[in-house]
Amino acid sequence: MTFLELHNKVLDRLRENRIVSTDIGSNPYVNSISAHINDAKDAVENAWAWGSTRGEDTITLTQGEEVVEIPDSFDSHYLIYGASVDDTGNFLRQKTAEEMRRFYVNDANNPVSEGGITNWATHYHNQTTGNLQIRVYPRPESAVTVRLYRSKHQGDMVNHGDILLVPSLPVYSLATALASRERGEVGGTPTSELFAIADAHLSDAIALDSAAYPENLIWYNDSNVSETNIRYN
Repeated sequence: MTFLELHNKVLDRLRENRIVSTDIGSNPYVNSISAHINDAKDAVENAWAWGSTRGEDTITLTQGEEVVEIPDSFDSHYLIYGASVDDTGNFLRQKTAEEMRRFYVNDANNPVSEGGITNWATHYHNQTTGNLQIRVYPRPESAVTVRLYRSKHQGDMVNHGDILLVPSLPVYSLATALASRERGEVGGTPTSELFAIADAHLSDAIALDSAAYPENLIWYNDSNVSETNIRYN
């Protein structure tokens, strides 16, 4: 659903006149609807790792490079679920920042350990740009491509043709509830009930999307059956 369509979904429920593409950004009231839609989008994105926000990104490390920045990862709730090296096929195992520092301290004292296949990774933030950074060990002996399996929030919708990535019903339902607070009701429905309706739509949307990713809802501990949700007959 486009940004313009979302506006009109909300305006219909507020009993306001519909708008056209050139009306977006044209007056304070429409601007408030835009803000409510983006706030609702962020809230819905935070509620679940939607399939539509998942994907793969690639970053390249040059020979001997140990830290690389992930572009456009600032303020986007960028979550990495796994990383692999295209050139070798191996998956990187995560280490804490403290463990990674120890690797490089020992590396400085033992130069023989430099180079080799990159096996370990940890996450940092660039304190200047706010973007995520990946630090790997050992340093690659030649340029390598690292594939990141991640989820990432969509940026604020601005243009009338911007397409919403997450389910639209919970977004415009919540945006309507947010916009209704100044009047207290919409068509006789109080604001508190509108928020409850939006929560119900969100719960339904999560149930439908999560059905495509059942592995995210299963945990297994083969040494303690009390710490698993798998049950055998």
